[in-house]
Amino acid sequence: MIAPDQSKAKREKPDGRTSRHLAGLPFRIELWDKEKKKLEQVVARAHSAALAQAIFNAACQEYPEAHLSLWRGRERIAEKKP
Repeated sequence: MIAPDQSKAKREKPDGRTSRHLAGLPFRIELWDKEKKKLEQVVARAHSAALAQAIFNAACQEYPEAHLSLWRGRERIAEKKP
């Protein structure tokens, strides 16, 4: 088995800009630490607003004590505080 070439791998940048692989997925759902000082993970990415909102709603139920936010690029669309 040949491992993928990691030297060409592009990663998501902290400010929301994406690589060419994620460019078609403009919406993201973020999970933050309790103080909202550190991004713990990007829970999901989505192509459409409707799908992103559904994923955000599900994440709110899955992580009831977490700070979650829904973004399109640099625009925050929704936020749930613990």
